[in-house]
Parts: sequence; structure tokens; C-alpha cells
Amino acid sequence: ISPPDVQEALLGVPELAERVTSFTLCTSEGPQADKQLRVCFELAERQPSRFRNDAVLNELFFAELCRINQDFRESWRMVPEGQKPQVEFLTFKTGPFADADIRIKRRYIQAA
Repeated sequence: ISPPDVQEALLGVPELAERVTSFTLCTSEGPQADKQLRVCFELAERQPSRFRNDAVLNELFFAELCRINQDFRESWRMVPEGQKPQVEFLTFKTGPFADADIRIKRRYIQAA
């Protein structure tokens, strides 16, 4: 998936669009060389953290991403349930967003 597709899906879910300021795609590899994708969303500065790990927003976002990107939609159907990508909500200026500088282009893909 591309950053423009993620941004379009983010803006297509009003509950996310009003709460999220930035995103990055975080990839990691498990012990059996299985890849895992997390879409990390940085919550707006004064957003309460109670939206963290919200399963409903996770479902809404990935449904929108499947609607937008046919390749993602097909791969989503083939990935086992326990290995599907997940959304992670992070409070403002934490995690991969901690050292973000508005004068420097954002990093939309990060490997762990």
C-alpha cells in the first residue's frame, strides 16, 4: 500500500480524520520470518488517549483501505486472521512521531 492510499482511507473515516494528525507504516518481522504491518496513527495534540486500540476504528479504516486499493483488498482476504495488519494509536509526539520536525518531510514507512 502507498502513503496516498493510507491518507485517503484515513480521510474517508471521519472518526479518524478528526482525531489523527499523522501516520506511518511500521513493518516488523516475526520469529518465523512472517511480516507484520502496523499503521501507526499519531493522535492530535489534545486528543484523549481513550481512542487507543479502538477495534471499531481499526475495522473502519481497513474496510476503507480495502475499498480504495484492490491489491490490498485481495491480500487482506488471504492473510490469516492473527496476521492481519493492525492500527495503533499513539499520543501526540510519541513513538515514531517523537522527534518529528515540521520542517522536514515526514517518514511514512519505518521498519522495526
